Amino acid sequence: MNRILASIPGRGWTVLWVGILLAAFWGHSDVQAQSSWTVPSVAPVLSNPDFECADGYTPDVNPAGDATLIPNGWTVSYRSGAPFLSSTRLKYRGGVCDDSGGLPFVEKLNGHDSLTILSQHIEWSDAPGKPFDVVLYQQVPATVGGIYSLSGWLVSICGRNSKPFDCPEGYYIAKAVGLDPNGGTDPDAASVEWVENRDGHVDSNGERLGWQNMRVATRALSNRVTVFVRMSSPFQWHGNLGFVDAFSLVRGPLSELAALPSEVEGNQVEVAWIGQQSPDVLQMAGSTHQLLFDVQARYGRTGEWRDLVTGAVDAGSTTFTAPCVDAAYEFRVRARSEQPEGSSGLWPNQRYPGVWSTPVRVYFNAAQPVEDPATPAVPNVPDGPIRIFIPQVSKAANC
Repeated sequence: MNRILASIPGRGWTVLWVGILLAAFWGHSDVQAQSSWTVPSVAPVLSNPDFECADGYTPDVNPAGDATLIPNGWTVSYRSGAPFLSSTRLKYRGGVCDDSGGLPFVEKLNGHDSLTILSQHIEWSDAPGKPFDVVLYQQVPATVGGIYSLSGWLVSICGRNSKPFDCPEGYYIAKAVGLDPNGGTDPDAASVEWVENRDGHVDSNGERLGWQNMRVATRALSNRVTVFVRMSSPFQWHGNLGFVDAFSLVRGPLSELAALPSEVEGNQVEVAWIGQQSPDVLQMAGSTHQLLFDVQARYGRTGEWRDLVTGAVDAGSTTFTAPCVDAAYEFRVRARSEQPEGSSGLWPNQRYPGVWSTPVRVYFNAAQPVEDPATPAVPNVPDGPIRIFIPQVSKAANC
């Protein structure tokens, strides 16, 4: 099996090597520097990101004519079915938003409240927990070319919320967050970048999974970006519901590769990366976020991306060894801003991805053998015709 090989030097040498490498590459006449970074001058601001009743909910009516409550700053779009939406506090505390004593527990992750989404006829009628698909969105002013990173938390419950759990095998409630770099309001537009999670609140062994962190990033193509949150329950089952809480939108971390040569002799090239932490993360008091990098490589323009480096801390470099020569490979890098697991940082543990850089292409020429002209090679070939079998080998399959 052919593999992509990589080695990461120690951090002290890495910093020195990166400086030398950047100077060498960017001074090379045959290469071009990567695109410059656009850092928006103003941080993005989400309205009611924690879905708090104190920040207000507006009365609305779902497709079945049932009264619902929509968090201020957000717009609802019922794609199918008639789910019930409300402030979790107002729903389960009889309309009371404050911290009055003796009231029931409220499922939330941050602040004092969350958004609850319940399936129609959740525990009554002959078909409780009817299917639904609902989207909430919010348009936020943006800077064209700026990177924006969204992190949010959702949890879904299928069937009973206590043992014995009875969600049928194969049933799920899909949770998704998305960003539209064009600032549109159509959740089905091709430009929307989605990330989806179908995990329930427990795993197949009945162990609690709880709230799921979901994150996505985009490069703004308009003077606004649109934040989407979606919950879709495609199966009818009693008790189906979900909660949404703790959304955070920031200027994303930045990254790019040091300029690479367009071609090299042999099968190795040094790949270096640099980046910049999100200015909004830097201003978070008590944060332990680190700037992490992922680097990937692929054969040609259509090969499968393979991990070359995962979770490297700070700028660095690595040696890429191409499995094939007389061939081209492409490289890309992405920055992430995350707190180390187990660190005493901020709660909830928001994770902010950047976007993948534009792929950079390098052609690997086979190294030419050096022959001694004084002793030319004389083939030992018998007289007469020679039959040679040359098998056809697919280079792409092994590269």
